[in-house]
Amino acid sequence: MENTTLLLAPELSVPLAGPDYVAMLDHELDIRRTRNPAYSLRAFARDLNLPPHHLSEILRGKRGISERLAAKIAGKLGLTDERSDLFCDLVAARHARSQKARTAARARLAQRQVAQEYEPLTLDAFKYISDWSHFGILELMKVKSFRANLAWIATALGVSESTVQAAIERLERLGLLQREGATWKATHRNIWAGQEAPSQAVKRFHEQILNKGTKALYQQPLAEREFASVLFAISRDKLPHYKRRLREIVLELDAEIESSGERDDVYCFAVQLFRVGKGDAT
Repeated sequence: MENTTLLLAPELSVPLAGPDYVAMLDHELDIRRTRNPAYSLRAFARDLNLPPHHLSEILRGKRGISERLAAKIAGKLGLTDERSDLFCDLVAARHARSQKARTAARARLAQRQVAQEYEPLTLDAFKYISDWSHFGILELMKVKSFRANLAWIATALGVSESTVQAAIERLERLGLLQREGATWKATHRNIWAGQEAPSQAVKRFHEQILNKGTKALYQQPLAEREFASVLFAISRDKLPHYKRRLREIVLELDAEIESSGERDDVYCFAVQLFRVGKGDAT
């Protein structure tokens, strides 16, 4: 896990769904699409040495997997021994031919405390953390002119209506948003997301924010933005102190904004602190 200290997101207020091997495959497909937006289900099937329609049926819960095939898929995915055993046991717990084998697999899963182990990697949680639009919607709900309307939200955030629809449904499943008649209510508080957050999700979130910052630099007028950078030589042993100070600044600003009364727009405050060279200036 990546040890990020980003003020990422509202807290997950309900337990995440339990793990299954389909969720693991879905998650792996999503990771590969993150790395390569052109990566398709057909490409995934090719890499797993499966007919595309078979993989599609597996992901939709229409087709099971044998224990032998589970082992082959785990190998194709390049899973660690521990994750490979997990994947195979999840398959066996549902599809092993004998009741004895299914019971044994379930017992191993219970001993491994698999729900706790796999919880941070559920697909909904990964997509929630990795896609800025979820946070944008929750913050937009604080704006005085907010309208619980997909088209209005899509226009306000500059995303598609389908993206908004998927994000709303995911926020509801995670217990972060509730419908109250014709409007919606956010049910969260801000927290620091640390090692609980999947590394790839955190990187994807930062990548989206950096890309949006680049566009804002060129497209937004100076009166609507503020970019400031400073390069300085530091003592490396003081880096933990400087990182703590940045966290304190973000929290102080967040608290000030939360108590500022009515709001009319959504902004992103992003802070970066990183080495600009190769780290050999010694």
